[in-house]
Amino acid sequence: MSTMNVLICQQPKELVWKQREIPIPGDNEALIKIKSVGICGTDIHAWVEINHFLVIHVF
Repeated sequence: MSTMNVLICQQPKELVWKQREIPIPGDNEALIKIKSVGICGTDIHAWVEINHFLVIHVF
């Protein structure tokens, strides 16, 4: 199976690059290839000042 690069926030202010297997989509699901991402300035402020993020949905 193929792998993908992931950036995981394991705890506040600790980001770790890892490789994970690319998931196989189930019924009524889709696998989307992401070419690029960005970080909003508000996210950086939360990271530095508040020391936590609000996680709404974990895949």
